[in-house]
Amino acid sequence: GNGEITGLTIFAINITKRKMAEMRMEESLKEKEILLKEIHHRVKNNLQVISSLLNLQLDRIKYSEDREIFIESINRINSIAMVHEKLYSSSSLNRIDMNSYFTDLFYSIQNTFDSGENVKFVSNIDDLSLSIGQAVPLGLICNEVFTNSFKYAFKGVKKPLIKISMKRETDSMIVLKIEDNGIGFNVSEEFEESGTLGLTLIKALTEQLYGTSTVTGKEQGVLFTIRFPEEGST
Repeated sequence: GNGEITGLTIFAINITKRKMAEMRMEESLKEKEILLKEIHHRVKNNLQVISSLLNLQLDRIKYSEDREIFIESINRINSIAMVHEKLYSSSSLNRIDMNSYFTDLFYSIQNTFDSGENVKFVSNIDDLSLSIGQAVPLGLICNEVFTNSFKYAFKGVKKPLIKISMKRETDSMIVLKIEDNGIGFNVSEEFEESGTLGLTLIKALTEQLYGTSTVTGKEQGVLFTIRFPEEGST
């Protein structure tokens, strides 16, 4: 009543076991993170070994058409290897920064074409990080579209350009657009009815993403549009 302390009660709980369990869990998580990084690193290295073996075979190939097939196969392998490289160097082991990935992929493919250095690249990608399950098919799709543009689009074009954009829509759908300012082609005859491996891959990979693909022929160039649901939104 007069403000003087007449007694004191102290309650104490021993949390040593809990803290030790938390420390063991943190150590386990770190070990798993290191293991996952090592797995991505080894997968990337193994894919690069395959790519290098194919490159060695190029010296033995005489015909230009056969060489192109090998180069396209190497680029496809590299597009997958690049995903694992991004995951290995990323702070997140399950998400890939798509802006960085698409940019690196473009310049990697550009280096395989003699006249590739003349092609300008413009990227407009939202701040999107996707899972490996979506990044791999998207990388392969971009690989095919970039390659088609480099091979066929820019004959006689003074200022060749490839543009890519990817946006998240309000309905949790993602829209990827890739276009060039090349000579274009007949969409109905050369895409819808085409049996070429590249275009067949684009259709199959779009289905793998549960998406839809359209191609629009313009007076100058071609526009590929891929629309698919973001993983985890369905």
